[in-house]
Amino acid sequence: MIYLVNETWPEAGDTSGKMYATLLRAAGLSPDEVKQVSLFTDKEGVFGPKSEAAPGFKGVRAKTFITAKGAEQLEESLFLVTQRAENDWVVPMGPIACWAIIQATDLTRRRGALHDVHVVPTYSPAQVTRQYLWFPLVASDLAKVADADRHGLEEPKWDLRPRPTIEELRAFAFHLLETKEPIVFDIETSPKFRAITAIGLGSGGVFMCVPFVDEEKRGASYWDRGVDEYEAVCLIKRVLERPGIVKIAHHSSYDTTWLWTIFGIRVAGPLVDTRIMHHTLVAELPHTLGSIAHTYMLLPPWKSQHAESKETD
Repeated sequence: MIYLVNETWPEAGDTSGKMYATLLRAAGLSPDEVKQVSLFTDKEGVFGPKSEAAPGFKGVRAKTFITAKGAEQLEESLFLVTQRAENDWVVPMGPIACWAIIQATDLTRRRGALHDVHVVPTYSPAQVTRQYLWFPLVASDLAKVADADRHGLEEPKWDLRPRPTIEELRAFAFHLLETKEPIVFDIETSPKFRAITAIGLGSGGVFMCVPFVDEEKRGASYWDRGVDEYEAVCLIKRVLERPGIVKIAHHSSYDTTWLWTIFGIRVAGPLVDTRIMHHTLVAELPHTLGSIAHTYMLLPPWKSQHAESKETD
């Protein structure tokens, strides 16, 4: 069962109600597979200023808080969600539902991402009626959840190798050069210090993240020996400059410019840019890496989590 949580659900004949039915059809969902949950049965007076805020609830947004009346309705509706079966899914639709379920309202960054246990926020039918470009995003989110509900959630089988030794990097670089399979690459930067903080390389489901700035050492070099850092750059340079091996990146002009400017690495083609490819397919949709990943895959919201961890630090 999929629990679709909204502030209030519109009548079937309303514009939003018709949009809801259209979204279900587009996602390949039948009404029997979903259960509608309304957070509020009577929206009048459920929100107010801080002076009327119910104790124990975070603010919904700036200067907007839930009142005692709203809190009472909210607790009743959320009880239905908390009593769901272990394998059931929850889709908070709209910023208020997102706030009620995962205590966050930044829906643009969290849409389509896998939160907690079987929770995937998305836009509401009312939002889609106002911004029709979001229709394929919501339809995709619902279709992903429907597939996971029917067949189970399949964890990505990735071999992630962060913080390698120079010996591990050397072996991986030679492996990439030997297999000649397409290589994905990505960089992390600090424009403030004009530095590349990490470079990621991957192929065939194996991914290695090579740090150059160590946050655990308060910004010092990740490499204890300068000779190891120099070899790390040379190994990555050798891999990315090898012609004939397909290189894949997102917004590659940013990465290639930094690589050339900081390390003198000139990435050799063929070069595939997933941002340009996505723009070619669906020019009207967002093309950020996070948005694309959460449109087509069920993954945790790593972009939001990374931003929150930096804010906490």
